[in-house]
Amino acid sequence: MGIATPKHPQVRLSMTGESQHAFFIMGRAVAAMRSAGLPESDRLAFLSEATAGNYDELLSTVRRWFTIT
Repeated sequence: MGIATPKHPQVRLSMTGESQHAFFIMGRAVAAMRSAGLPESDRLAFLSEATAGNYDELLSTVRRWFTIT
């Protein structure tokens, strides 16, 4: 089974050498979405999905939505 293409592959998030705090990750993701010009509705949908579960589910959500560098 291959790796699926993220929902927004043009949004790139660096996850190396950064704080692994959930709120930091979500903040970086939202900032990257803003920089990419994604609409508020996408940002709200991401945050809703990202906060629906535990930390591991947050990381899975980030991988489903963005390109991780």
